[in-house]
Amino acid sequence: MLLILSGVAYAKAQPAQGGSEANSKYKTLATKAVNDLLGHFWTGSITGGHIVSPYLGKERGVLWSRATFLCVLENQWEATHDPSLKLRIGAEWKYIQSVFTHAELISCGKGSQNWGSDDVAWTTWMYLKIYGVTKDTEALKCAKELAYVSFTRWYSFDYGGGLWYNDDKNGKGLYMAANALGYLRIYEITHERGYLNKAMLCYDWMEDKMLRPDGLYWMGYTKDGPQGFNNPYGYGEAGSNVYFGGAMAMGVLHAKLYRLTRNEMYRKRAVRTAYALRTFLTDSNGVFIDDRDAWTNGTFCGDWAREVLSLPGIDPLDIKTLRDSATAIYTKDRTPDGLYGACWDGPITAPNPWTLTQAVSTPDQITTSSQAVSIIVGAANAP
Repeated sequence: MLLILSGVAYAKAQPAQGGSEANSKYKTLATKAVNDLLGHFWTGSITGGHIVSPYLGKERGVLWSRATFLCVLENQWEATHDPSLKLRIGAEWKYIQSVFTHAELISCGKGSQNWGSDDVAWTTWMYLKIYGVTKDTEALKCAKELAYVSFTRWYSFDYGGGLWYNDDKNGKGLYMAANALGYLRIYEITHERGYLNKAMLCYDWMEDKMLRPDGLYWMGYTKDGPQGFNNPYGYGEAGSNVYFGGAMAMGVLHAKLYRLTRNEMYRKRAVRTAYALRTFLTDSNGVFIDDRDAWTNGTFCGDWAREVLSLPGIDPLDIKTLRDSATAIYTKDRTPDGLYGACWDGPITAPNPWTLTQAVSTPDQITTSSQAVSIIVGAANAP
């Protein structure tokens, strides 16, 4: 699709309205939850410390798992502009540069830090969040280089376009929405048209191949078409053929493209996605379901709150659903010592759906706890 821009200036989403009683309540809740995570996953001082991110026995962790917590800190900074958060983000970036080589920061594929396209997406998004807060051009440079090399490595016209998931080239999927968001954000910052073109090639492919009649998106796509096509209602907690985090990412893409172009089509798509998430990926209490990837499902919730929930035509129920989910997580999905689980409406104790699945997700994992708190911080960013 040819993207027609309505003007040179980018119309930013309106920031959360800080004066409302609800906003104050959820900013307080988010501050408590972020402090919980800092107590478990931060070591050292505000200016000289860093995120503790062990992963599969690797002391320094991996880049994408560090990103799951750093993005929480950045979204909390967006909601509160607490100067200590800016200092922590700067300290973490300094630490990352000290323990990873530049080649590791910008490489992808087998044997690298960014083994798959989803790893690339979270890492790129982290660099962009760091740049947004610190204005360190090295972070932006890393984002651009990683986005460029990964697109070059994995984009193909097999199945009509899109990015391969990894070097095995067996399939493509909705994680691509996170990659497309990275490309689009780079364009917003630099106005380099090549990144906009990359974003649109991925976005248009997903809208064409992955969109379902219910307004959600299939998770995977192979030579046989969408995975789960014969089981369209196969979604639920800890196992799903759709992807909550990917649908949120698509919603943010819709909203950003609407603000770039003022094309009503994109606004309507964002409203449609919000309705689908509220209607199909909530439980009987109206709380969001952590459907298939408890390590990344909340990544874009802060951006969702700012970009999507501020759009004309958004139902107030969409904001209520986010806030109700945040309340449920803090009251039902929090351990006594301040860790957070993958069952957002409880129970926090095992056995629960996320401890019975093969992809076990438990509160002690930085990825699991960070994604739950992302929902709470998202509520603090809501209008």
